[in-house]
Amino acid sequence: MRSHEKSEMDRRKMLATAGLAIAGVTTASCRKADKGSVASPDIETDVVIVGSGAAGSVAALFARQAGARVLLIEKSSHYGGTSSKSGGGYWIPNHFLLREKGIADPKPDFLKYLVRVAYPASYNPVDSTLGAPEARYRLFETFYDKSGQMVDELHRSGALKSREYAPLPDYYSHLPEDKVPYGRLLSAIPSSSDGSSGGDEMMSQLHRAVRSAGIDIRMKTAAKELIQDDSGRVVGLKTSGADDKTMTIAARRGVVFASGGFAHNPELLDRFHGKPVFGACALPDSTGDFISIATKAGAKLGNTSSAWRGQVVLDEGMLYSAVPSDVWFVPFDSMFFVNKYGERCVNEHRSYHERSLAQYRWNPNRAEYPDLLNFMIYDQRTAEIQAGTMPIPPTPDGADYVITGQTLEELAGNIGKRLDTLKTGVSGLSLAPEFTSNLKKSFTRFNAFARAGKDEDFHRGETDLEQFVNSSPLPTGKWSNEKKNAALYPLQNTGPYYCIILAPGLLDTNGGPEIDTAARILGWDDQPIPGLYGAGNCIASPANNCYWAGGATLALAMTFGMIAGKNVASNDVAANR
Repeated sequence: MRSHEKSEMDRRKMLATAGLAIAGVTTASCRKADKGSVASPDIETDVVIVGSGAAGSVAALFARQAGARVLLIEKSSHYGGTSSKSGGGYWIPNHFLLREKGIADPKPDFLKYLVRVAYPASYNPVDSTLGAPEARYRLFETFYDKSGQMVDELHRSGALKSREYAPLPDYYSHLPEDKVPYGRLLSAIPSSSDGSSGGDEMMSQLHRAVRSAGIDIRMKTAAKELIQDDSGRVVGLKTSGADDKTMTIAARRGVVFASGGFAHNPELLDRFHGKPVFGACALPDSTGDFISIATKAGAKLGNTSSAWRGQVVLDEGMLYSAVPSDVWFVPFDSMFFVNKYGERCVNEHRSYHERSLAQYRWNPNRAEYPDLLNFMIYDQRTAEIQAGTMPIPPTPDGADYVITGQTLEELAGNIGKRLDTLKTGVSGLSLAPEFTSNLKKSFTRFNAFARAGKDEDFHRGETDLEQFVNSSPLPTGKWSNEKKNAALYPLQNTGPYYCIILAPGLLDTNGGPEIDTAARILGWDDQPIPGLYGAGNCIASPANNCYWAGGATLALAMTFGMIAGKNVASNDVAANR
């Protein structure tokens, strides 16, 4: 071995060891193989994909299209992962339907919108990277360059037929940097007349395409550890099945992880997130397996404190960590949120991510999160008009988590009693002594804003997003809203009144190993770990801690899934011997 080659190998080993120390693991659990081979494998293939959600399915399809033999493994018994539980929208710039309509979506403007929202403190429109870190900026460029190609190719092949989603505006469409506030959001064209839509329909189409492509699918199979050869190249994977039987898989060209975040791993949430989380929409198998697996190979972590967020009903989060659904938009006009002090605390019609993020406002004087719990206060009008719209049940008292009171005083007392019953699960849940008096003041102030049609505290109803949220046909007759602002309506002066307690939750986390523009996993030296790729919520998301628009999650996952699939298929270990 030449001296410079030995020095480079020693350097990579040292950096990998640094990564292991940070992860708190040992090198003993990272299997080594002779260069370019795996001793006595149970299965041999070209590419292994870990995870069957949108990112993994798209990676598998493009790897197969490039001529590779592909094996896809899924830890659970459910194909589609958390993607199948999503709304099924994917947010794509400059896609073929926009172009067909003659709507321009130029790259410079799109990048300005991305950076303005993701890095507001450093955004600089005349800087070469607009104020974003260069590595993230290059990922933003790649997202623009490749996402349209991804949906075009899936659409043409029939793997995923796309149409325009409902005209939901981008979540920050009111910012001047967003030049195309409508039209980027796509979803799957329903393939049958049974009403299927959303994530189920999207993943059903991708699942059929994966099967039709002859891709080997192994369910109830969990990734356990990478196999690397003497040079550090990933050449295989150790897995375990439902019977705990270990299998060795040789992957001649490499491994792609698309295995989800760590929303259901309390240890990782405590280590990286550090703030209370009361439940997640992600499937229970989102336990962040890739973090320990990748760091054993020296992977560099990023974005680990970040997540795609959403509010959850507190009572549901206390019952099960994998909640049936997050609380998405709340298009209720005679309704407002207050915190533990009875003070209104947020624009209730902003997106689920923003509302949940706002619950972590820190009060340094009191050393607490005063908005950690949001108490959604509403009246009989909203209970009837919005019956069945999550989280309001089909009948006013049709869910155990609904708290009622004939007066505001009685409602406040019953909220306190509910919190007392929940303290056995989480300590520190209580109302301030002034809650009742402040609730009355908040009620009076909100009603005054509603009658005037202007929310002077939070400007509810003034952006495109909030107007869309309230764009359903306005109620007529008994409950008609003829006010100046469809987002506001005074609560009735007489009860009954209702409350649902909302807590900060997650869709899933979006931090993990860093990738480059080729979707290769980077080591602590910022060099790619050969043969290892990633996409979706298991990696450090380019989005940082922001949510540009509905469908941003799936769009990033699918785009870098395509990139990972194409690039891993182009590898050939034999050519590198």
